Amino acid sequence: MVSKFLAMAAAILVMVSTSAKAVPAADWLFFDLGEVIVTGNPTDGYTYVPGAMEYLTAMRAQGYKLALITNIPESWGNTCGLKYAQLQDFLGTRLHEATPMDWTKLDAVIVPPFDRYRKPQKFMFMTALKTACPGRGLYVGEVGQEVGTAKDLGFATFQAPTGPHKNPLPPPATVKSLIATEFHFAQPEACDFDALIPPVLLLQDQGDGVEPCVVDPLDPH
Repeated sequence: MVSKFLAMAAAILVMVSTSAKAVPAADWLFFDLGEVIVTGNPTDGYTYVPGAMEYLTAMRAQGYKLALITNIPESWGNTCGLKYAQLQDFLGTRLHEATPMDWTKLDAVIVPPFDRYRKPQKFMFMTALKTACPGRGLYVGEVGQEVGTAKDLGFATFQAPTGPHKNPLPPPATVKSLIATEFHFAQPEACDFDALIPPVLLLQDQGDGVEPCVVDPLDPH
C-alpha cells in the first residue's frame, strides 16, 4: 500500500512538473514612444497615435508583456526613478488628450542611463533582451537605424510606417508571425547576461560597467 501511494505521488509530481514546463514564457513587445504610441512634438504638444491605447490593452489581454524603450536626456534625473518621473511629467504637461497616459499598461519603461547610451546604441536593446528573457522580444520603432540595431541583436522587429493615415502598430497576427520567424537571439543559460553586457558598453565604461534604467510603472521606486 505504501509503495503504491509513493508511486502515485511520484506520478503526480511528474505531471505537475511537466505541466509547469509546458507553460511558455511570456513574449515581450517593446515600443518606441514618439510616433508609435504618441505623435507630435514638444512645442505643439502630443496626442495618442489613433488606437494606441486600445492596442496596448488588447495585446496585454493576449498575454504579451509590454514595454517602452525611449530616449530621454540624462539631465532629467540622476536615478532611474527621477528619470521616469520627469518623463511622466514631460508627456503629461504636453498631452492634448482627455484621458492621461496610463503608464500601468506597461510592464517596464527602459530609458538611457546616460546620453551616450541613447538609441541606436546597443545597451538599451540588450537590457530589453535581458528583461524579456526567457521570453522572446519584438521591437516596434519608426527610426530605421534603431530598428536595425535591434534586428542585429536578434530581436524580431517591425519598422513603423510614417505619414498620415498609416498605422504604426503591427496587427496581432503580424506580431505573432514576426516573433515566431524572426526572433533569433541566442538566450544565455539561466538568462545570465554577465558575458553579453560588457561588449555593448563604450570603452570608458568597460571597467566599472553601467547600471541599466528599467522602471516598473507599478513600482517606480
